Amino acid sequence: MKNRPRKGSKTFTLQAAFSLATIVCCSTGCVEVLRVPVLSAYPTYEQTEQKWAPVPADRGRLIVYYPRISRIVGPYGEVTVKIDGGKDGRETPVGDQTFVFIDLTSGTHEIYFTDGKLFASKWNSTLDIHGGETIYLKVVNTEFKSYPPMAVKAEDARADLIKNMRHNYKKAVPFDDLKHRGMPAL
Repeated sequence: MKNRPRKGSKTFTLQAAFSLATIVCCSTGCVEVLRVPVLSAYPTYEQTEQKWAPVPADRGRLIVYYPRISRIVGPYGEVTVKIDGGKDGRETPVGDQTFVFIDLTSGTHEIYFTDGKLFASKWNSTLDIHGGETIYLKVVNTEFKSYPPMAVKAEDARADLIKNMRHNYKKAVPFDDLKHRGMPAL
């Protein structure tokens, strides 16, 4: 039988202190220290934009982005995006300070969003996209409230995207390109 630390012993006190410190760090955003180096390994919006293929004439490009939000509690925010039910790889996470893109056939598509909070908020909507068109959807969340993503003008979206946004994948491919996209940043 193993000897277990007894209440009141130095070992027990150190284990309890370490456990408490871990809980405090995880719930207050101190793990942010880990998130920043991970994100910096992924390409910026401008780097991705230079490498992605032009929008095909029979397709439109959808760019979903999640600007950095300030948080008092919790390390970061995340939403899951599904296009047309998520079939054929059309599902991806988007963490704050990241973006993803997908080229869709012209027409109407179902867009689903679920935030990553304990009591998840869900939204769905339809999106009409035309060949050669680019649509920007901005995830709008605060620490305590989630809102449906909103369409944003190209110039406003670009201003957000070039500040400090990172592509959620290392390669400049649409997120439904499962063969080439690799693991997401967050």
